[in-house]
Amino acid sequence: MENDYYGIIGLGEKTFEASESEIKRAYQKAAIKHHPDKVGNKGYGPVEKKLWLKIQKAYETFTTPKLKKKYDSTLPFDNDLPTVGKFTDSDFFEVFNVVFKRNERFSVKKPCPNIGDINSSVKEVEAFYKFWNNFETWREWCQYDEHEITEDMERSERRHNENENKKVRATHEKSERKRLIKLAELSYDNDPRIKLIRKAEEDAKNAVKNQKKDFKSE
Repeated sequence: MENDYYGIIGLGEKTFEASESEIKRAYQKAAIKHHPDKVGNKGYGPVEKKLWLKIQKAYETFTTPKLKKKYDSTLPFDNDLPTVGKFTDSDFFEVFNVVFKRNERFSVKKPCPNIGDINSSVKEVEAFYKFWNNFETWREWCQYDEHEITEDMERSERRHNENENKKVRATHEKSERKRLIKLAELSYDNDPRIKLIRKAEEDAKNAVKNQKKDFKSE
């Protein structure tokens, strides 16, 4: 729990879903219980001091957008995508809705469009896939940095370490982009609505072909 900032201030169940007001209330509640002035000299030792500093660090992190994104990016996340053959047209929307909702967590643009259902209009379906094909994520990958950056480093060493870290992050960013593209493509190719649209287009083409054949045979 040492680096579980949400757990430290009592939001272990909500984590990244906690609102600004919930974070503020949780911090105030933790401060009432653990602030040095509230604990008193007799009950305030090294352990209590360490905990209070962690509470302060957690609040600073959650009230600073850049730090919060960085921290939230390190939280456990299920990257798995649906497996072909493990779902059918009848449960397509149920299966994929869960996955898209899970990935909405990292969306820069809010609100995210809903996957809809079998009765969604063509316009709604197209808008949904356009959004996910151009999905903008704020997810960061600094937790995979291989080199530490310190203030006492020489400029050349700092630049080298920063560049090496950027390369590692770029690898993860590329992998994430591929994963999101695969999610959108997997959904599109198995979407019952897209199948109906394709069938209608194919039927229309065949109707034109048959009409031409009938015209020539006359």
